[in-house]
Amino acid sequence: MSTPEDVLAQASPTMPGDVYYDVVCEEKRLGMKFNGIEVTTIFEDSWAARSGIQLDDEIHLVNGKRFYAMNRDEKLAALQGPRPLIIKLKRPEIKDAYYTLTLEELKLGMGFKGARVINVTPGGWAERSGVLINDEIAEVGGTGFSNLNDDQKIELFKKPRPFDIKFKRPARLRKQQVAKGGVAHLAVPGVPFGMPVGNEIGNADNRPTPIQPEPRREPSFFECLCCRPAAETNNDIEVTRPRRSIY
Repeated sequence: MSTPEDVLAQASPTMPGDVYYDVVCEEKRLGMKFNGIEVTTIFEDSWAARSGIQLDDEIHLVNGKRFYAMNRDEKLAALQGPRPLIIKLKRPEIKDAYYTLTLEELKLGMGFKGARVINVTPGGWAERSGVLINDEIAEVGGTGFSNLNDDQKIELFKKPRPFDIKFKRPARLRKQQVAKGGVAHLAVPGVPFGMPVGNEIGNADNRPTPIQPEPRREPSFFECLCCRPAAETNNDIEVTRPRRSIY
């Protein structure tokens, strides 16, 4: 039977560049959201922002207790407990990576919900190009993708070929790949292993605003309810619970 440490090793493999640090919280509100142990949102002018916590940092201990071994309710109780809180976080070496592919074919060979790739057709353009399920579409032809509505997304893919598509490979997916197959899986399509990969979307004006929650929408051409994560919010702490979670 897997121990919490085994699960943690799969979710966040240790890398030489990982940095651990402690912060002390005496304020009522943390001003951040998390998914499992991973910080997913930092609110402006909040305690978390002032303390230097960054997106993709991981909460490992709260007052000496193993955060990664707690269930959802225990995590909320720990973070809402009496002040001060002493929180140990990890700043992982593995971050989001971006890569760009040129589409010359008519069919993508993949399906997506929102911006997230949810299936890849065997033998199709996406699979042959190295796109993985849970990669995210960041830009199409230089236009930011995540904030567009479905009609705008459809129009982008009707553009004459060829055009470039920029993808994001989330840190969580990269960690899973490394845990399964080693550091060689840090490579992304079009970037030789060992070379640095960009972790910024090219057009800053098209980046999603992290403090704005994504509105819930009815299923559309690109969406299915079975892939929609459930979210529960308590004050300023939000836990996002995918249908399947390794935490």
